[in-house]
Amino acid sequence: MRIGLYGGTFDPVHLAHLVLAETCREKLQLDQVWFIPAYQPPHKPGRVILEPKHRIQMLKLAVVGMPCFKVEPVEIQRGEISYTVDTLRQLRQLHPQHEFFLLMGADSLTMLHTWKEPQALFELATLAVVNRGKEPAPAVGDLAELRSIVGEVALAKILHLRMPGMDLSATTLRENVAQGRSIRFLVPRAVEAYIEANHCYRS
Repeated sequence: MRIGLYGGTFDPVHLAHLVLAETCREKLQLDQVWFIPAYQPPHKPGRVILEPKHRIQMLKLAVVGMPCFKVEPVEIQRGEISYTVDTLRQLRQLHPQHEFFLLMGADSLTMLHTWKEPQALFELATLAVVNRGKEPAPAVGDLAELRSIVGEVALAKILHLRMPGMDLSATTLRENVAQGRSIRFLVPRAVEAYIEANHCYRS
């Protein structure tokens, strides 16, 4: 099968996450998209992240009724800093019959040179980079450091897609909840109800 892998903290999962996944599923003709919540993302070492059990449950609620979407807790189960390259190697070993596509936003691509073994990512999966709305694709200069590591040929293999412009961030959603503001229609209703019932993001 053609599998899209979409990693992140999902703290909390919101509609822009789902639209990105659906855009990639449709345009890349993916059989499934696997959401992979991080245990501890390496680029957010000082931030307090909601417990994994809550983030996993919110993801499961968000994808109910969508058989093409699946929650894959492989990074949570490892219980260590979540490096994408380690996850790709593990999933390739567990599922050698699948073709993997690594899904990410354009902002992640500009920072890819800081990830662990960025050159190996291109060997383990096809990269699919998504721009929101009319925002410009990463400029040539923004990818200079990545190009020096992986080379021009690897960069040319990246698939570039566009999704509707959605100005949503998990940071803003957490702040809204903490300050008693609404997040309705910004996250799936079941996720909103879960956050309320479990007092998530309350100070």
